[in-house]
Amino acid sequence: MKVKTNILVINGTSTSGKSSVAKSLMKLNPNLIEEDLDLMRNPTTPATPEMELVMINNAIDHVLKGKQVILHLFHPSNLSKCMTARGIEDISVKKALMFCPIEGLVDRLDERNSKALKVDAQNTRDYLMPFDQFSKLYTKTLEKQIALETLSLEKVTKIYGDQFDKMIQYAKQQKHNLPSEEQILIDKQESLKDFLANLGFEESLLSIEIAPRETWDFIYNTYNDYCDEEGITKIAGDLYAAFD
Repeated sequence: MKVKTNILVINGTSTSGKSSVAKSLMKLNPNLIEEDLDLMRNPTTPATPEMELVMINNAIDHVLKGKQVILHLFHPSNLSKCMTARGIEDISVKKALMFCPIEGLVDRLDERNSKALKVDAQNTRDYLMPFDQFSKLYTKTLEKQIALETLSLEKVTKIYGDQFDKMIQYAKQQKHNLPSEEQILIDKQESLKDFLANLGFEESLLSIEIAPRETWDFIYNTYNDYCDEEGITKIAGDLYAAFD
């Protein structure tokens, strides 16, 4: 007997298309409840673990009242931990990951911010956030894992460095208070070091294959395979079927 899905966890880096998929799902079934930190707070306010815990508990409470939920959650394991803490075992969960290759993130972020700068600079996205998220979602493959992408040390070093420079240039244009040029260079080197380490680069490695850190029921490449509106609609249709 097929178990009805109560919670669909959906995630991906910023600009990966997850919000578009969620919107398409809500059109297919307006009775779905969407829980997302971006809907709970001002986007300029940093998210906290406490906010996430409130969101997760809200999702569980909706299910206990007979609702089905789309839950935007970076680490699905946090939902499992919360369910265990509450002694809940009978909630059915499916997990979907929207994957965008790292060069695709550059293209999408540049396009989005170029448009925003012409209309309202306050609507620009952080130039580094999607890449920091990327390094927390994906890392070097383990044995028997299927790789999503092969990354060269040279490529990702350049990409991260370029994005860091764009972030600093934007901050200067907005007349934000910045540290000295010497400190900016130190910060750039340190953040790059953390980024590479999170991805799984070691001193002797010139390239790595990456895979998700956690297990997902569905993984969609939203840049190569499902890159347009038709693709997003197809993903939503697939995930909608998971709720049956």
